[in-house]
Parts: sequence; C-alpha cells; structure tokens
Amino acid sequence: MIFPFSCSDICKDGALDPTLAKGKILVCLRGGGIGRLDKGVTAAMAGAVGLVVADYQGLNEVISDAHVLPALEISYDGAEAVNAYINSTR
Repeated sequence: MIFPFSCSDICKDGALDPTLAKGKILVCLRGGGIGRLDKGVTAAMAGAVGLVVADYQGLNEVISDAHVLPALEISYDGAEAVNAYINSTR
C-alpha cells in the first residue's frame, strides 16, 4: 500500500486547514520527525475533535500514549483498512 504523504498527512504544525479539520476526526501518519503527542496538539489547534495515529511504515506496533484529544493508534494493517475506507466514501 502507498499512503499519500504530505505535511498535512503527518499533522505538521501549520499544515492543517482549520476549515477542513474543525469538528472532524483526523487520521495522521506516524513519523515525519513529529512526535505522536505533537500531532494531537496540532489537530486540536486546528479544531479537530479526535485523532487516529496510523502506522504507515509496516512496523505493526501500537504504542499507548496520553493524548490531548480522544485518540487511538493503529497498526499498519489497521491503517490499510482505514485508508481503503477513506478512499471508498465521500
């Protein structure tokens, strides 16, 4: 599977459009030099109400972190399923 990869995909500070993020649950890819907790702060500042941190690197590990938003972290296999769903619906 190939995930699109951009600054907004990794929830880089300043890369999220608040008009698109407000009230949404965001899927942010792990990595990119940005800590998992920082991704949640960025999402919250953009108005998101929840966060899914997805492993796209094939590590298939799930790490438990305290987040500033309701959040979950999913493995590579879970990320594939979420990505397929996102691409199959509006």
